[in-house]
Amino acid sequence: MKRHILCVFILSFSSSSAYAAEGIFASLLSPSLIIPYMAICAVLFILAIYLYASLIKNKRAKKNMEEDMSVKMSRLEIKSALYASVLDSMPDFIFYTDIRGAYIGCNENFEKFIGVKQNDLIGKTPKDIFLNSQEDISDSIIIADKRVLTTGQMEVTEENRVYPNGDARLFEIIRAPLRANGRLAGVIGLGRDITERKASEKAAAAAAKTKDGFLSKISHEIRAPLNAIIGMSNIAKSNIDNKEKAIGSINESLKASNRLLNFLNNILDISQIETGKFEMAAQPFNIAASYAEISEMMRQECSEKNIKFTTNADSFSKTGVIGDKSRINQVIMSLLENAVKFTDTGGEISYIINILEETEKSIKLEFTIKDSGIGMDYKQVEKLLVPFKQTDLAAAMSSGGMGLGLAISRSIVKLMGSRIAIESVPGKGSLVSFSVDFEKDKQTAPDENIKHVNDSGKMNLSEKRILIVEDIIVNRIILKELLASTSVKTEEADDGTVALKKFENSPKSYYDLIFMDVQMPTMDGYEATRKIRALDRSDAKTVPIVAMTANAYKEDIEKAIESGMNAHLSKPIDIKSVMKALKYYLNTKK
Repeated sequence: MKRHILCVFILSFSSSSAYAAEGIFASLLSPSLIIPYMAICAVLFILAIYLYASLIKNKRAKKNMEEDMSVKMSRLEIKSALYASVLDSMPDFIFYTDIRGAYIGCNENFEKFIGVKQNDLIGKTPKDIFLNSQEDISDSIIIADKRVLTTGQMEVTEENRVYPNGDARLFEIIRAPLRANGRLAGVIGLGRDITERKASEKAAAAAAKTKDGFLSKISHEIRAPLNAIIGMSNIAKSNIDNKEKAIGSINESLKASNRLLNFLNNILDISQIETGKFEMAAQPFNIAASYAEISEMMRQECSEKNIKFTTNADSFSKTGVIGDKSRINQVIMSLLENAVKFTDTGGEISYIINILEETEKSIKLEFTIKDSGIGMDYKQVEKLLVPFKQTDLAAAMSSGGMGLGLAISRSIVKLMGSRIAIESVPGKGSLVSFSVDFEKDKQTAPDENIKHVNDSGKMNLSEKRILIVEDIIVNRIILKELLASTSVKTEEADDGTVALKKFENSPKSYYDLIFMDVQMPTMDGYEATRKIRALDRSDAKTVPIVAMTANAYKEDIEKAIESGMNAHLSKPIDIKSVMKALKYYLNTKK
């Protein structure tokens, strides 16, 4: 463009133009200088135009540049604010240092962690920040940062740190190289509070260890009696002709069965205690009668180990109280069995009841079990009342038990408003006691499960008929065998619908009693009982229906009664309980 203008300008100087110019400027210049002079003026004019155009262009460029700079600065500020917001919103603390180890930035959590604002932090080193603090950790920080700068690799460490307020926490700190334009520029670090996580991991590990120990003990407590049951059953089977040996083997099998049942009951009790569903009954019973139910068993166990057993429970034959007889018996049995377990042959065990306080309406009794066994020190006593803890593992393994009985006993006694006290001396024996406040009862106390009846003597029930409702055939066989000695007639139903149909199609008063299983397919025992009670016939309202179930909780018994059943027997079925039910509902029936 520049050459084009210049060329046109020069070509415009024709000879006539020169003559004209020569006339005009004759007085100033000689004709020979006019053309060069005009050329210079043209060049200066063009240069002026160019400079003016450049000035306008530069002005516009400057304006555009300022506008671009403003936009870029605005974007940069937004990005910086965004980065700061993101960093500050993170639950972890973040810091970054330059190659010399001086801080060049951080987030709010790091400010709180060290108690210094970011503006006061920038340019400072760890020595400047932590040297005079409550805990000088500057050296360890500097060493860790140098390690990352030297290796160029990320590093993860766990470090204890103390906040300015004195709160000690455990942090997982991640340090990584900070690079700029491909070169190492410093260190960026992130610190995460893992105090709770570590505590949870530790608790989980402890729980897993406890679970493993629990399952191991569970396995032992189930397999040991099962081994005895299976082994002794095979021995009895192989010695049918040797009556004495067969009976002895059967008795051992029964003992192992009772041990397994007791263990299962303890597990269920622990579960109910932990879930807050464990409740105490309030029913009248006789103290001496309560003891009589366990004395025979305890005397036999003591006799087998040649242990002398004494008691004064018989002197309370006229003492009637209101309370939970079955739970009192459970505690006393647990304490006595523990005494027998840890008392050597030739030792002594005593069970003593003392009156601590007595009024016209109440009586406070102290129950004490004393033995001459191996005894315990105070550390063993502390473990004794904790579930699954045993004071002497060797003794526990040889005698059986998981430490559940005493822990359950403690909970039961606590629900009665008391506590178990233990005094013990290693090698000299132990004394365990607890006291209970009872409301007096002057009337005869009935049995809390089925009304009290005299179970002595045999019954002839050949004129009676019982319907056994049970879906498992082996359970029907067992119950029929238990009833065989009474000569009672039996019929069977393997489901609630079958039982209902049998009763509907039977003549009036055909069945004298129904043993009703609770858990069955198609129609359970509760529904079958309700439907029988709803039938339009008089005997449907009066026929005794006794529940048979593996569920022995209070709510299960209440559910059975609410459905229309008369009583509740828990499995495994006890022959004495069956006979009590028969005597009450059949032997006294008019």
